[in-house]
Amino acid sequence: MEWVVRIRSAHARTTPLRLRLHRLALIAHRVFEQLEQLELRRQPCNENPWECPAGQTCWPKDESSFACLNSGPGAAGDACQDTVGAPTCGDGLACLEIGAGGGVCSVYCDNTNPSHACSAGETCGTATLLGADAPEFQVCVSTSTTSTDAGSEASSSVSDGGGFVDEGALTGDGSVPPACVAWANHDVAQCPSDDPAATIAECTQGDSLYVPEGCGAEWSAYVTCATQATYSSSCSNGPTTCNTQQSAYSACQSRFTASTGCSRVPDQDAKCGTSTPYGYACLSTLPAGCVQLPPTGGATIACCPAFPAQ
Repeated sequence: MEWVVRIRSAHARTTPLRLRLHRLALIAHRVFEQLEQLELRRQPCNENPWECPAGQTCWPKDESSFACLNSGPGAAGDACQDTVGAPTCGDGLACLEIGAGGGVCSVYCDNTNPSHACSAGETCGTATLLGADAPEFQVCVSTSTTSTDAGSEASSSVSDGGGFVDEGALTGDGSVPPACVAWANHDVAQCPSDDPAATIAECTQGDSLYVPEGCGAEWSAYVTCATQATYSSSCSNGPTTCNTQQSAYSACQSRFTASTGCSRVPDQDAKCGTSTPYGYACLSTLPAGCVQLPPTGGATIACCPAFPAQ
């Protein structure tokens, strides 16, 4: 009888054990679900830079997003380069580039949280990374700092300037010329309601149109002027002191069209090769060096090299 009792006793112990294991499995499943939900709810680090652990800082991991990456050597106030995926500033710092001459390691801040306020003599400003989704971040900027935009004396404070474009993450591949960033920052410093992305688009579109036509010098002179010019009080007409430069690039483009019978069509560039990278619509004989694309039923579409100065 003792042997039978032992068998029953063992069986009696195994049933609760199975139940406990099942309950533990359910608890573990719920924990994993909660962790996944927490991960989904967690802010990107450009919205909460203080989530990065010691030894890391919030930094652009690509051209449109941030991640906690291993910190670089730069201290607050040091010169830096805002290179994608390779921090050059230390813990809790971003590299703010608002002009053509590189950036400065700047402390992250939060206008809504007193514990992340800036030091005396600084203001918490909002900057925008140039990329597909234009993520924003907040950094401390000296109230006496001016942007290095070829003569602009605009303050870097968000209250005076409305927000600045950070050029750094895109300068590596040349997709956003520093001169365009300088123009956008000068514009928004004088006209806080202006969208810097619109100025960037106008500037880069001008580069794609006028430079291949041989009017790059004239367009560059206009961009330089716009970077230093005053704007009308209504901010509706752009720079008010660059009419000469504007007339010059327009006249250059007219000379190009008259001499070649062609107009730039940048949306055709993707069909062109490296030796003739620019798309044109032409109404007459193709200029020398151009290669015709398959007919489209209208104007002749061709790929051409850059043209000499007009």
